[in-house]
Amino acid sequence: MPATNATSYGAFGASIVLGVLAFLFWVVAIATLSDLTGSDPAGNGLAQFYGTADIILLWVLLAILTIIAAAKGRVPLAAGLAALVLLPASGVAALTALSLLTEPVVTPFLWPMAVPAVVPPLVVAFCFWALVPALRTAIPPPIATGAVWGVTFVLCLAI
Repeated sequence: MPATNATSYGAFGASIVLGVLAFLFWVVAIATLSDLTGSDPAGNGLAQFYGTADIILLWVLLAILTIIAAAKGRVPLAAGLAALVLLPASGVAALTALSLLTEPVVTPFLWPMAVPAVVPPLVVAFCFWALVPALRTAIPPPIATGAVWGVTFVLCLAI
């Protein structure tokens, strides 16, 4: 196996740890966002605070994971540029979704949860695609890049 195709064990191990942490924060964020207004005003305020903290920490973990994937994996230039723009934009969209979910009269359904529910698993999957040579061989770069960052772009626009 050529050295340019291999991923270091340290980067892969760190990515696994970050991926597991991101998954845990993702589960907590989705659970919190699904019920931001089901309590008294003080309870709702705490839920909104925890939801905000969950989203911020989750997107920080996604950013670190993306940086590792870009530095140690094989990320196409277009995907790197898309990640540079769309990852922070999706974080803002997730915080906007939280804001929308605090107003059940304005958003009677949970549709704003699409961004915090869909984007993190896509970003984690893309990062592992960039780090694992077998995945890069199985899924061509234009398809991986287009699918992940295209869906992220559409979801950001939807909010």
